Amino acid sequence: MEQERLPFMQPGSCDANAVLPPQNQAEMDELRRQSVGRAAMTSSQFNQMTYEQLAQFHVQQVAMSKRMEDESSRQAMTLLKMDTKIRDA
Repeated sequence: MEQERLPFMQPGSCDANAVLPPQNQAEMDELRRQSVGRAAMTSSQFNQMTYEQLAQFHVQQVAMSKRMEDESSRQAMTLLKMDTKIRDA
């Protein structure tokens, strides 16, 4: 009976880069520490990116709000001038 193979393995092939399980508890603990360190670093980088994106978004929102206020003021002044001209006519 032919031995069942994983779909990604070719017959007769072996993966020389396969990671072997830790040999002892100390090695396992070290791998765990490294994994936690990588996860913390990734989380920290993600938080920093998120903070920077939120800060950039806030700056854009403030600028847009200022433009809208300026445009509203400009339109109000234009309407006031038009109203004054109509009254003077």
